[in-house]
Amino acid sequence: MWKKINKNKLGLFGLVFIAGLTAVSLLGYLIIPDSSSNANDIHLKIALQKPGFSVDFLSISQPLKEQSNSLLSHWLFGSPNKLNKVPIMGLSGTDSFAVFDKRGVYLWQRLGRPIQQNDLSNTTFY
Repeated sequence: MWKKINKNKLGLFGLVFIAGLTAVSLLGYLIIPDSSSNANDIHLKIALQKPGFSVDFLSISQPLKEQSNSLLSHWLFGSPNKLNKVPIMGLSGTDSFAVFDKRGVYLWQRLGRPIQQNDLSNTTFY
């Protein structure tokens, strides 16, 4: 059977294509860029913005929950986010930041600790 498929170039291409798709489907969370739990790392407050939209994020560490760290668990379900990324519109002082609201107004919140430079990042969505 292998010789028959190897002679037919279109059949060989089809076999390689199906094997590649099977590998991608089985590897799942090990190869996708969003390895968060259930691939659910979405920011609803900025989800409807047009492509090319750029926003600043503040990374806030989350308390870690007790969860299985096995490769099989990560492979099937992903892993929880260690950081909560909050889209922000501005900073005030050293421990306050403004977040989006559904009506487009600012809501000032206090972090409770000084904001470090490595807590901030800028992301452009394409």
